[in-house]
Amino acid sequence: MKDRAPEGPVLAPGQEALIRTMARPPLPTGWTFLGASIAGSVVRARYRGPREGLAAELRVAHGEPLSVQVRASLAHPSVSALTAALVASVRAHAPSLQWSVPVPSAEAPESNSPTLDPPPVPEKSPGREVLLRWLGPLGEYLCRALAHEPVKATLTTALLALQSGDLPAGLAALEALRAPEAPTDARLAAEALRFEALRLRGCALEAREALDEALRRFPEEAPLHEASSALHAALHAPDEALASAHRALELAPHAPGTTLRCARALLAVGRTDEAVALLGPLTDDPHASDALLRDLASVHLEAGAFTVAEALALRVLSRTPEDPTALEALGTLGAWLGDASTARSHGEALTRAAPERPSGDVLLGAAAMLEGDAEGALGCFDQALSRAPGDPLARVWRAEALLRLGRAEDALAAARLGGEHSDDLTRHVAAQTLTALAQARLGAFPGLPDEAFAQALEALHRTPPALVSRDPTARLEDALRKLRGNRSEGATYVTPEGALVRLSLGPTVRVPAKRALWRFVATGDPQPAVRALESLADAFPEAPEPFTYLGELHLDLGDTSRARGCFERALERYPRARWAYIGLGAVATLEGRPAEALDTLRHGAERAGGEGPTAVVWRGEALRLLGRLPEAREALALAVERHPSRCGAWVNLALVHLAEGDLSRARVTLARLRTRAKGFVDDGLGALGHAPGAWRTLPDARLPVLAEALLAMLRGNRSGSCVTYFTPEGVLRTVPPREAPSPSKRALRAALRGPWAP
Repeated sequence: MKDRAPEGPVLAPGQEALIRTMARPPLPTGWTFLGASIAGSVVRARYRGPREGLAAELRVAHGEPLSVQVRASLAHPSVSALTAALVASVRAHAPSLQWSVPVPSAEAPESNSPTLDPPPVPEKSPGREVLLRWLGPLGEYLCRALAHEPVKATLTTALLALQSGDLPAGLAALEALRAPEAPTDARLAAEALRFEALRLRGCALEAREALDEALRRFPEEAPLHEASSALHAALHAPDEALASAHRALELAPHAPGTTLRCARALLAVGRTDEAVALLGPLTDDPHASDALLRDLASVHLEAGAFTVAEALALRVLSRTPEDPTALEALGTLGAWLGDASTARSHGEALTRAAPERPSGDVLLGAAAMLEGDAEGALGCFDQALSRAPGDPLARVWRAEALLRLGRAEDALAAARLGGEHSDDLTRHVAAQTLTALAQARLGAFPGLPDEAFAQALEALHRTPPALVSRDPTARLEDALRKLRGNRSEGATYVTPEGALVRLSLGPTVRVPAKRALWRFVATGDPQPAVRALESLADAFPEAPEPFTYLGELHLDLGDTSRARGCFERALERYPRARWAYIGLGAVATLEGRPAEALDTLRHGAERAGGEGPTAVVWRGEALRLLGRLPEAREALALAVERHPSRCGAWVNLALVHLAEGDLSRARVTLARLRTRAKGFVDDGLGALGHAPGAWRTLPDARLPVLAEALLAMLRGNRSGSCVTYFTPEGVLRTVPPREAPSPSKRALRAALRGPWAP
């Protein structure tokens, strides 16, 4: 039932900080403070519990005496401890509250026992699920605000405008809710939606500024700091992500999700021991939910704390014997230890519990490979890839099965496909090793790909028993034996005592170079990225990567002259630098020399020992410009199949269909592009004077104009992970790497009908 408009005493303004302190005492393990609001004479605070569906609300109202209630959605042993903590905090802080009419100090609550009343927003509300899928955790703010009827209409207008792609109209509708006199829930919802709308549209700089402004207005809202941490992590700024995660943890010290995010942020900057220590209280909690235990096991696996990860997965299985995530974790650890029996038993259980997952078949294939059955393993990996065509682990394992069966050329292609998705290919020892072995079998081994990989191999060879032979093939085979059943990006080995250990590798230049490139996305100013990359070039005087990334930055800016100079300097440092040849091919294509581009890309593939994934896009574009349409279509179709996020490949593929006169397939291609990059396509339509979403009714004659406009907006960017473009006004935009699909208008309207309040 909704609160009536206050008829009696009201809280004086300016007490938000005091009320938040009152509502956020030290909470029992697993409980999270979500936020507090003031409505006249009533203060409400909301909390999420340690298990799914468990939520609580604190309600403090003016009365004789002051009314204090704690309501929970489910009966749970921790609710009584929560109630005691909240009541004690209200008693301690209530005398400091200022009312228009004073009231006596808080007495005991009307009822200390939990009721089964629903939480303020029902946990299983279909509308809530739609908003959270679209907008992420900050959608919780909208769910709360929609319970206020006067606010609901304005929020509905804003949400429908944003869903349709009309960003200006959506943001304009939110301004009324951002006013100081608006209810707290409405203001928080407006700030959260403003940020998410800008982020999802690809306005990275504006989104960061919007979130900074929201934090200035609500500096003690832990979810906003968590959003800041997630944003900086997506922008490859780990130090800033860690700072925001620490602040969120200060505000919500007992929130498991916040603790997990902070631990992951610590891992991103290499502070592994601190991350594991931070998670200690959660791992020791006997009441931790299965969902929390699964997340904890995942983080401990990432941290290399394998014994703890195994114990957590076993706890999940003791409660839920067919839990897919726990089965996968235990099977994976078994494979990494070289235990084929454990890998097989958990793989079989996983295929029964979750047949749609590829990981069960991957474990069965790994077990077969450990036993020397390459042919049987190949069938398992093919089955896994039929379920998840892009699964990188299945591809790397498949490469080894093909190699053992004498199919070296197929193995080479599979190993490259598997390694493409790694954050730092140099550290993907398995993919690099299999690539080199396949090249050696084909008589085309160009030597180790770079110094960083050579150092990684050397570190693995020093593990007991150390390898003495200097024969390259013998050393590569030794590396695979040391890895046992691990073909993931994070290499491990087993000590003579039988302990599983993460292979310790020194710093490489690729990750900091990639982070430097992303500074351009985060700031909209190329100069910080240029300075950072030039500094890396000085720090790593033999590495080509600072110049290949600097060349990529100039391609993104459309400056082919500077880009060419950078790629030539990269080749001076390392004559087989694959990306330098790709970059020179891109320069030739953009400058109108497609035949030269094809020659450069071909030469680069020969020198570097294979064609890189971005080279496929540029090869397809050069072929299109030369009128070799069937070859162009084949290359570009392969590029979007391997990396569906490559906007440049989609646009080129649409242009090929248009050149062939296939308007229907061109429209389908642009529609598929819009599902991945809605803001990008809508900005292209806007540049031509069309409304967002007008591609459905765009005249046939305008389709080539739209596709050419989109390609021009991309300038020289053909990336699949850092997609940037410029509007005709020169404003930088990005395509979010994992853009959530917006709901249909019908689904959104149905969701907004609620229910939003008990």
